[in-house]
Amino acid sequence: QSLMVPNEDLQAESSLNLDVSTQCRLDRFAKMYLTLGAFWQRPEKLILLQPNSQLTYKAINVGSARIHGAELLAIMKHKFLRAQLGYTWLMAIDTSSQLGVQGQRLPSAPEHQIYTRLRLGGETVNAEYEASFTTLSYLDRANLRPNPARLLQNLYAKWQSSDSQWTVTLSVRNLADVQSQPVLLRGADTPSPAKLSDFLGYPLSGRSFELQVHYTMRAS
Repeated sequence: QSLMVPNEDLQAESSLNLDVSTQCRLDRFAKMYLTLGAFWQRPEKLILLQPNSQLTYKAINVGSARIHGAELLAIMKHKFLRAQLGYTWLMAIDTSSQLGVQGQRLPSAPEHQIYTRLRLGGETVNAEYEASFTTLSYLDRANLRPNPARLLQNLYAKWQSSDSQWTVTLSVRNLADVQSQPVLLRGADTPSPAKLSDFLGYPLSGRSFELQVHYTMRAS
């Protein structure tokens, strides 16, 4: 279990931000909602989590950064079908003067992220498929510890009784059992396998199954 180490020298972060977005709705064939957005940030004394030692992290100020990107969200509803698609493009570059990190990507800031969810059914019985694709990112400021690109898929099935007292849910996470991907390290000629991890460096679990049975008691 990781621990956060206090940093008495931590200073407040400041940033100049600009966000714009627009939304539209289309009802010709189905109910469709489309949202487009863009953002621009120029933080100073940016606060990041940095590994301090094994299983401990420390919040530090890293100077300045250049951050901008765009987001897309599309939602479609038609009878028993609901679909959702999200996309984020992110450029997050360290602009501090420290040698070895200037011009590198900020940690845990992949350039592309795509998320999709497809749901079929009603309130009583339904099934869901969701998938997320994330491009290569890094766990450190010098971009020496890669966190590989990954495509993760999940499946869900749900049944609910007509009186809503009983609910049974079956979940299958990491359907393809993806735990590592080849990555070309800096200075290497051939790719090497690297374990997938979250933004703190914890390895992602493999395929897992979960069954939940929920009953709601009602006062007579």
